[in-house]
Amino acid sequence: MNITYNSNSDIFPSIIESERIVFKKFEYGVIDIKELYKKFSNVSIKDTKYVTFTPYESRIEVKNYLDHCINQFENGESVSYFMFLKDTDEFIGTTGFEPSWDKSIAESGIFLFRDYWGNGYSTERGKIMLELAFKEYNFDYWISKCHPDNKGSVKAIEKYVVDNGGQRVGILPNWGQGITSVDEYDDLLFYKLSKENYLN
Repeated sequence: MNITYNSNSDIFPSIIESERIVFKKFEYGVIDIKELYKKFSNVSIKDTKYVTFTPYESRIEVKNYLDHCINQFENGESVSYFMFLKDTDEFIGTTGFEPSWDKSIAESGIFLFRDYWGNGYSTERGKIMLELAFKEYNFDYWISKCHPDNKGSVKAIEKYVVDNGGQRVGILPNWGQGITSVDEYDDLLFYKLSKENYLN
């Protein structure tokens, strides 16, 4: 993992590089709003069945989302990244790193465009996020969660969490809001990994 900080005062890296992916933090100029809107508004509803993301209906929604994520970065709350393929510079999705500083726990979400499913990108991203959590920030625990029926996410989490010494915690009922329906709560499957298990 190669990481770059834009400023000594930044809490999170601006750029992260893995074997095949380049992660660039949300900021204006990386991808213009017009292109983001085009990409996100064309996402099929069936591709968002198990995530809270829904296709944007206007460019102002994209701008508001960018502003929100940029504000979280500046406040040290979390960081969101655009994901690009190293070799082709293709925009393949987004991810984030979400710390709970007081609990010494980190987690991360991902949205990968359908054209890039099944290539191990989610697992590769997960491994990078674990390295960030335990080696860069020295957190005590990592948590991953997903809808129990999201087979792709379950498979990816098993590879980067369980294979690194983590474990499946179980299903918590009515834990996730706005996944399969905006006004409904869904069960979520949780995994955890400790720093001790990861490093040993």
